[in-house]
Amino acid sequence: MARIYSHEECPGADLTVDAVYEGGQTKDAGSDAISKVLHGSGNQGGFRAAGTGEDKKFVALYTSGKNRDWPGHLELSTGQFVYFGDNKTPGHELHETPRSGNRILRRVFDLLHANPSQRALIPPFFVFKKYPTSASARSVQFKGLAAPGFPGLAATSDLVAVWKTTGGQRFQNYRAVFTVLDVPVVPHAWLHTDRERFQHTGAFERAPATRISRGQTWRKQRRLTAL
Repeated sequence: MARIYSHEECPGADLTVDAVYEGGQTKDAGSDAISKVLHGSGNQGGFRAAGTGEDKKFVALYTSGKNRDWPGHLELSTGQFVYFGDNKTPGHELHETPRSGNRILRRVFDLLHANPSQRALIPPFFVFKKYPTSASARSVQFKGLAAPGFPGLAATSDLVAVWKTTGGQRFQNYRAVFTVLDVPVVPHAWLHTDRERFQHTGAFERAPATRISRGQTWRKQRRLTAL
């Protein structure tokens, strides 16, 4: 059985891989579990970014696991996580989305392939999947701490604009590839005590486990260890 944190426990909880974080019992956004664990992340949508401006402090990625057109998927044997952007209806330019999810993707993958010093601006990504419980339909399961890109994957393949046809209308959306890192537990103290410094020191230099490559390796070689 997965470890389950009640809605009341969420604000002080560590993030443990495959643990479940229960939502509340009301039918409004106040029952959201992700915003209770990650203060400042917002309580709706697939992209939950904290921080103003172009470079975010952190980003929560939420998937229901049930969207056949845009199926977010985690490969458990390799740690590769595929996530689709938020331009999911015709009539909009690729980056014209309400929560600017595709702008976030474009920015972080640009930083990933820029000069090494800029990689310190890449925010940590926290992956959650819908996991209804008897207590709440808004409960989620934490799937891991993620970074953009994947070992051995070319820069031309980790973020790709793909075409979709709906009702005879064509439009584009992003397909992004992340690595879920070998971090079994993300401590509450790292989430909340250090998050204000993420943008200044580089999130992955302050990551909560020695099994993440050190900051110098991340910046210079983009070397990461998958879960």
